[in-house]
Amino acid sequence: MINISKFEIHNANYDKVMYYIDKMLTENQRYCQCRRCRLDAAAAALNTLPPHYYVELGHSHNKEMGSPWILIEVAVREAIENVFSHPNHHAEKEELARQAAATDTIAAAE
Repeated sequence: MINISKFEIHNANYDKVMYYIDKMLTENQRYCQCRRCRLDAAAAALNTLPPHYYVELGHSHNKEMGSPWILIEVAVREAIENVFSHPNHHAEKEELARQAAATDTIAAAE
């Protein structure tokens, strides 16, 4: 009997997109290397590609599943240009700094 709990659902394009983002950022140091920017670029690229879901035991799938590599490349290049021209991590850092300042102000008042 097969244990169903060991099966997982995957989007074949996810691994391809992450591979290509890592490749591009390694080759081009002008882009921010932070995790937030990488994930923003991945989300943007994946949102432009059709989903290619599959169910498999574990996570060893055929690399040829999913969208063709040329579509992955175009989606990732556009996403990276978009994300790095308007990064979200700056706003995130500013918000964390505001929260820390507010916490310090409250602690000082007590």
